[in-house]
Amino acid sequence: MLSSILQLLAGIALFIYAMSMAEESLREMAGRQFKKFLQKNVNTPLKSIGAGTLVTGILQSSSVVALMTLSFVGAGLINMRNALAITLGANLGTTLDSWVIAAIGFKFDLMMMAFPIVIVAVSVRLIFPKLKLMNQLSMFLIGFSMLFIGLEWMKDSAAYFVQHLDMQKYASHNAYWFVLFGFIITVIIQSSSAITAITLTALYHQIIPFENAIGLLIGSEVGTTIKVYLGSLGGNADKKRVALGNFYFNIVLLIISSSLLYPIADFLYIQIGQYDSLLALVTFQTGINIIIIGLFFPFMGHLGQFLESKYIDIQNLNLTQYIQNTQLTYTEEALPSVKKELLRFLNKTIEFNSVILGVTNGKEEQSWLDKLKNRSELEDTYIGLKQLQGAILEYLVDLRENDNNKEEIEAIGKLIGVTRNIMHAAKKIKDIGHNVLDLEQTADDGLYALLTQIQLDEQTFMDSILLLKDETAHPDLSLKIQKLSENNERLYNMSVNYTLNELDKGTIKELDSSTLLSIYRAIHASHLSILEALEDLNS
Repeated sequence: MLSSILQLLAGIALFIYAMSMAEESLREMAGRQFKKFLQKNVNTPLKSIGAGTLVTGILQSSSVVALMTLSFVGAGLINMRNALAITLGANLGTTLDSWVIAAIGFKFDLMMMAFPIVIVAVSVRLIFPKLKLMNQLSMFLIGFSMLFIGLEWMKDSAAYFVQHLDMQKYASHNAYWFVLFGFIITVIIQSSSAITAITLTALYHQIIPFENAIGLLIGSEVGTTIKVYLGSLGGNADKKRVALGNFYFNIVLLIISSSLLYPIADFLYIQIGQYDSLLALVTFQTGINIIIIGLFFPFMGHLGQFLESKYIDIQNLNLTQYIQNTQLTYTEEALPSVKKELLRFLNKTIEFNSVILGVTNGKEEQSWLDKLKNRSELEDTYIGLKQLQGAILEYLVDLRENDNNKEEIEAIGKLIGVTRNIMHAAKKIKDIGHNVLDLEQTADDGLYALLTQIQLDEQTFMDSILLLKDETAHPDLSLKIQKLSENNERLYNMSVNYTLNELDKGTIKELDSSTLLSIYRAIHASHLSILEALEDLNS
């Protein structure tokens, strides 16, 4: 009994992991092509539905398609109406794997199908160890074979329950209880595909009747809505709008399918189920999604307009602090507000660089868990810096379009250059993040000591910058910036010469010297950009 339960749970876990593994490899292999395909085929709601269905059917991940869609909406490439149409198509496309499982999953020995796939996958990786495309193909094949293995484990464990347990007391429950059960389980395991596989397995072994299997699928369809909703929390307005639209689709699906659950179940069982109950079940799943598409299609424009008025993009409103409430005219308070915003931008960049380089900025030494958390958020932080730069640039460009004199135009142009320098300082350090991580994890005490010295030098530089940025418009600021610039040049040349000398002596390996030189070069360039930004802010 215990071994069968463990086998069932292991089968579910392996199936979910295999789905994510296959999805990730497909996204890596053909992500750009699918994005280009979507971008070219989403100019009308009908084409958007078709594109969403096709891409999701191939990738088997509506979440990946949703992320692509959100990026297009955020960039202004598609409108909300077509974005919702893609979501409808994605919901339909996810039913493809149900057809595959129903058609072959219970008619063949899946283990015997998985074995040759694994052999091919490993062979591909061994033959082409350095080709990224071949490695991703190998990863996809392994994930595909693991899907079969996971499903086979579920089938075997389900057969045990049929033989040794009285399933009638579970099968006799009202189908609407199974709607609730399917919803809860989908929310917990976050995979409607796994619920579909479990449901097909239970139906194949006659653990539950046909109408209860339909109830499970209805619940799983609505359960995916919670996943999308949770993913939209903390996101921008467009993400929340798409999530709300998906919620509307699935609530209507719930109402229609639940109210007609028993009539639909009787009809499908008579027409298809008595010959093949599995195909009847996936026919229901596909059919109900087609019905939802038919119901919402005529109203896509109205729904899109409604959703666009539903949320205000609070994230963009709070992006800037000093210029968001400043009048967009060239007044005496306009440029000081921009300079305050740029100093805030600079401070965020210094904090970002500190995390990458492992500088504590006078704070207590972080635990490895805190460091891991901060590093995991670096990509989002970098995107936030780019968004802040964009908001400041937009303000300055609009300001420049006013009727300004020559001096005013030059001042605005100089501040535009400041934004570029600050962002350049962040990018240079971001690009060496993997090099710094290599030194943090090295077993070579000498290299680790060099990293410690880099961090101490960076701490000294950042402390100096933080003092200087509070002295903008100070008469001696230019001299202090010049002194820091000379010191930066001296430290860079000294570090490079030391590394080359140690390489010549053989105390530093070629690969390690390349890592160190990359770090020194990036830090040097980042410092120059920061100092130039401060110089322009002072002028």
